[in-house]
Order: sequence, then structure tokens, then C-alpha cells
Amino acid sequence: MNRWATIIVALAVVLTGPSCAQEQAADMAASLAPNPSFEVGEGDAPDGWGYYSWRDSRGWWDDQQAHSGERSLGFEGPNGGWSATLPVEPGLIYNMRFHYRAEEVACRFVVYVRYPSGEREMTNLVYKPMTAVPQTQRGEFVDGVFVGGADERGWALAEAGDFIAPEGVTELTVLIKLTSKQEGARAWLDDLIITAREPRQVPDTARVLRRVDGAVVWTENENRKILRDRQPPDNEESDAVEIAAAQGEFESFQIAVTPATDMSAVNWTCSAFAGPSPMPEDAVRCRRVEYVDIQKTTGPFGYQGLNPDALTDRLPCDIEAGANQPFWFTVRVPAGQAPGEYEATLTLTSGGDEVCEAALRLRVRSFELPQRPTLDVRSNGRWNLVLPRESGEDSKVLARYYCEFHEHRTRCSPAARVTVTVNGDQAAVE
Repeated sequence: MNRWATIIVALAVVLTGPSCAQEQAADMAASLAPNPSFEVGEGDAPDGWGYYSWRDSRGWWDDQQAHSGERSLGFEGPNGGWSATLPVEPGLIYNMRFHYRAEEVACRFVVYVRYPSGEREMTNLVYKPMTAVPQTQRGEFVDGVFVGGADERGWALAEAGDFIAPEGVTELTVLIKLTSKQEGARAWLDDLIITAREPRQVPDTARVLRRVDGAVVWTENENRKILRDRQPPDNEESDAVEIAAAQGEFESFQIAVTPATDMSAVNWTCSAFAGPSPMPEDAVRCRRVEYVDIQKTTGPFGYQGLNPDALTDRLPCDIEAGANQPFWFTVRVPAGQAPGEYEATLTLTSGGDEVCEAALRLRVRSFELPQRPTLDVRSNGRWNLVLPRESGEDSKVLARYYCEFHEHRTRCSPAARVTVTVNGDQAAVE
């Protein structure tokens, strides 16, 4: 390293050091956790905190180790934890993180945020096991991805994530446990930072497309989930679905059908596009949005129950009265397509009879996407959800999905099972 590089590095250390300390102080001042740095108290435990051992463990209020200040919470043993009660306001989004120092014996923290849901029952808002980083492990890049570690003093940062208190709940219990399958597990906890923020207001993008006898046909942004029991919008009818795409790009949109009475054999067709130049007959693809029953959710926005997820070609389909059925449309604009305004007609049918029509207006932009993307995007599929919903051999279904990943300019990890056959000193990979 030359003299100027040494000066620059030294200057960077000088400039960033106080900034980090100031940021830490600001975080602690804003923390809503009770006694967040564990400095206040008398006797064997800091104010607001208590320790419970599930098996051969002990906790203590430590004055030898500290991330900041002079105190921390100590853990030792295979299964024990510190807990406190946190006052909360329903509707706010809370975020929790903390610092810890762990010795070399393999262990992990398990973070719980929960509330009483019965006489002797608790409901978890957060259940997050986290492998502890040993105090000697430093952060490093592994295969281009940064893997966090402890700082030069042996302290590491744990992110417990976000949570929202349910309506009617004004207090939550925070429990941080240390668990290990080995003897001698030992760690310290300090600077518990809990902050609150208002939820981001997402604009309402749903629009009525058509009102017909016994049903509402409506559109929604492709990034918004349409739950089964969501109420359709009540705004004025729109005259069309309008999208725009570059040459060589895919663009998607959703249309939901909400019938007042049962509908059978529901399907969509699309006419050819009229515009500056012909487009392929299969430029528009319609798929059915299917629902997956999710009972265990993570994060503050998880929905327990039927969630829209899988896209399948199982059409036509039946729709129960009062239930939403979304349909996912994908428009593929070929490379080299003439720019300009295009229009096609979408037709909704039930039992072979026409229900309604709507215009699909497409603006093809005057530029083309490069064949090789500059952004490396990777995707994969949850094949346990896909394969039971698709017809045909599993290998052919997977091949079709991988081709679609490739066409959408994303790489994917193949769901292939590698078999190695060993015969004496020869090995063959199938």
C-alpha cells in the first residue's frame, strides 16, 4: 500500500468512526425496548427483564462484557432465555435487532415475540432461530455474497425482523433464548433496538372493468395480491386495460371475476392485435391464479389462509358465488415489433356463452431490450405446489417452466436429482 492509500484509509477510519458511534447512540435513544442497554436496575437482573431456564441453564446481569455502556445480559447452558414485556400500538410496524457476543461453542438464538391467545396459550408473531456467529469470525465475501461476522471486539448484529401487533393487543412478550446441543455454550446480549414506524400507504389501484348481470369484472396491479374474500372496487367502469412494453419484453396484468352466483367453465379469449404491424397469435397468454393455504406466516404482512400464488393452465374453471377468481395475463412483445399503439379484444365466457368484452390497449415502446440483460436475475419454483396442479409428465412440466424462466431473462436452479453410481474404483454420474 502506498503512502496516499494509507492516508486515505486512515482518514476513512477517522471519518466513519464517530458516525457509527453517533448512529448507535441515536438508535439506543430511539429504542422502544424496556431498558434496552440493560444499564438500569438493582440486584441480580436489570429493570424490566427476567431469566428462565428450561434445562440446566443460567442467566446473569453481566458487568464484564458490554457492547455499549457497562452492562449486558449473559447466557450459559443448553436452553434458557431473557424476556420482557413491550407496550405496543396496533397498526404500527415494529423492527427488532440486537448485538451479541458468542463464544466458540456452536449455539443459536431463538427470538420470540408473542401474546396471550387463551388461558394458557401464546401466539407467536415472530419465531426466528438464528445461528450465532462466534466472536472470532469476521465478515467476508463468499462467492460474491457478504456473510456477516463479529467486529474486532467480538460483537455481532442480529436482525430479528418486523412484526405488527394485532388489533386489541397492547402488550407483547419478547423472549430471546440461547440454545445449544453442546456443553459450554455461552453468549452475551446487549443493545436491543426496537423501533416503530407507520405502515406505508399503498395506493388503491383496483378498477372496475365491467359490471354484468351477477358479476363484477375488475383489474388490479400485477404486484398486488387478490385475496379470495377481498371486496371488488366500486369505482366507475373503465373502458380498457392499458399496458406498455418495450420490444422483446413481457408485460403482465390481472383481471378478477367476482360472481354473485356460481359460474361454470369460465375462460378468456383474446383477439389478434390491430396496430402498426402483425403480432403473433399467441402474444397474449391467460393463466388461472390458484390459491395455497398458508397457516404459518412470517413478517408483518403475511396472510394466514388462502393466498394467491400458483399460475396454471387449468382452464376453463368454475367460480363459487362471492369468491374472487383472478386471471393472470402475460403479453409477449417480440423483438423488432414495430412501435406504436395496438388494440385487441378480451372476451370472458362461461359455459361457452359470452359474458362480456373489454379492450386491451398496448403501447409498444420505441426501443428494444438487449438479449443479454445487464442485471443478473435468478428465480426458482416451488415444485411441490406446481407439479400437482399441472398435467403431463413431471419432466416435461419442469422443462416448460425452465424455458419460461429463460424467456423472461432470468436464470434458475434446475430441480434435478443427481445420482452417483460407484462400482469399485469407478464412479458414474447420472
